[in-house]
Amino acid sequence: MNSFIHQLKQYFHIPVLIIGILVTAFWAVMLYDQTAAVRQHQLEQLGQLQMDKVQRSVNKYIHISERMAEYVVRHKGSAEGIENWALPFFSMNRSLRSVQMAPDGVVSYVYPKGVNRFYLGDLSKGPYAYQADYARRKHTPDVESLFPMHIGGTGMLFLYPVYIFDDFGGERFWGYSIVTVAKDDFIEEMNLASLEALGIHYELSWNGIGHDGDQKIFEHGYLGQETVTVKKQIQDDTWTIRLCYANNWENRGMILFAIWGGLLSSAIVSFLWQRNRKLKQISSIDALTGAFNRKGGDEEVHRYLKKEKPSHFMVMALDIDNFKFLNDVYGHDAGDQALKTLVEDIHHHFGEPLILTRNGGDEFVIMKPYAEESVLLERIRHFTVTPHRLTYQGKPIDFYTSMGCASYPSQDEDYKKLCIKADFALYNAKINGKAGWRKYDDSVLHLQERVQLGFKLSDITDNIPGSILVYRADPEARILFATDTLIHLAGCTSWEDFIQYSQGSYRNIVVPEDWKYLLEERKQMQSSVKDEKKIVFLSYRIRTKLGTLKRVIAAGHYSMNAFHGGVFYVSLFDKETLVVKRQ
Repeated sequence: MNSFIHQLKQYFHIPVLIIGILVTAFWAVMLYDQTAAVRQHQLEQLGQLQMDKVQRSVNKYIHISERMAEYVVRHKGSAEGIENWALPFFSMNRSLRSVQMAPDGVVSYVYPKGVNRFYLGDLSKGPYAYQADYARRKHTPDVESLFPMHIGGTGMLFLYPVYIFDDFGGERFWGYSIVTVAKDDFIEEMNLASLEALGIHYELSWNGIGHDGDQKIFEHGYLGQETVTVKKQIQDDTWTIRLCYANNWENRGMILFAIWGGLLSSAIVSFLWQRNRKLKQISSIDALTGAFNRKGGDEEVHRYLKKEKPSHFMVMALDIDNFKFLNDVYGHDAGDQALKTLVEDIHHHFGEPLILTRNGGDEFVIMKPYAEESVLLERIRHFTVTPHRLTYQGKPIDFYTSMGCASYPSQDEDYKKLCIKADFALYNAKINGKAGWRKYDDSVLHLQERVQLGFKLSDITDNIPGSILVYRADPEARILFATDTLIHLAGCTSWEDFIQYSQGSYRNIVVPEDWKYLLEERKQMQSSVKDEKKIVFLSYRIRTKLGTLKRVIAAGHYSMNAFHGGVFYVSLFDKETLVVKRQ
């Protein structure tokens, strides 16, 4: 033993070794506690997000049953022809399995016809008699999570009591509207598989009217000691999700390893910090608002488009008007609350399905499938003109949003390009006045109505001497902008006429012999791009739409543009009308 200690002293400074082991052990314990707290907080956040998804799904199918009830009320107690009313809901909700109407509690109408897998029969005598009676007496919808289907499996049942009015305004009970959903589809709709990708085990359960205790709906893996429970009251039912990480990381062995591996403490601490940092990262969700972050949003859109293949969808870019002013006046806490309020209003106003991405700050992008574009555009208009309200420190604060949009597939088939076009439309909407919206079209790129220093851009370009032209520095000399004076100089009547005549290329206007000369001058201008103040004066001929030749004096400047690359900015003057006076 003495020999071993003597040899140990030859290689290690014992006090330093002991201090190193103690410090390592201390940090191992501290980091374990911190990691456990972070993990618990993450599970609580993820549980709340999943409960919000459950609530949105439940409310969606209750809304469908309510719409079925509205049909009966409108038709004074008749359910004939309700299949035409129900058909759009089946096209928008692939989880929906049947719609059933039960006058006096007895199912008499089932859509789709021939569906008996979900048929409920006489509610007053079946296993759900108590729930049906409760819904009738309380005038409230009822949800049953695990009703047995006739050919196996279980489903979700949404029961809505229907009341109609007689000619004297008296109310009487008519029956029930019923919506059924396959349980497996309901679970898939809530995307619980995203928890599995994060290495989380979970159990979703439900407790409703007339039931004793929680009923397990779905589970993945097994729950350990570090389980977090999140409950949510939806209608008169209680939904519960329990979560824990698949790897219930125990720190006892890690602490012992850290103590006995004191000389490797830096590597161990580095490992623990890296582990802790990984646990703090939520790969796809914005922690403040619950929306997707940019990476998560792009991935979710890609997944949705690949799986659902919608025939039409709208990409909407929006932000909060005067958000910086709101932050400066009321503080960043109010700004954060405004962002949360905006996200809630988006989900409430536009409904599901939609994919909401926070790009950063107060900028958001929405991907929303739709059936009728006119209906969605009206919702966009209403959303921008209606104030959004938050209450901060007891004081109500109203704010507005501006929005730009672009549609698939009419305006592009690439999601990222649609985002760019929606952003251009948003920029144009804010230039033309806030609390407004704009759908993308080609005129957005020209922004001829931009206001600066009290002037419209058109006021300036229409009255400034000469003509203004902007075109790309590519072989085709693609035209990006032209003033009305240049359009008229070319013998055209409008922008569309000018583009059609020139085929969108400036080289088609310049006389071919002069274009060769112009190309040489362009090369010299591009080679001296670092000289940003250099302006070159040239004289050449253009051919008008009428076939006549006009000699112009052009002052040109070459510059780089972030969106278009190399661009030429040119002022042109008709030499015949140019008058030069000298003193």
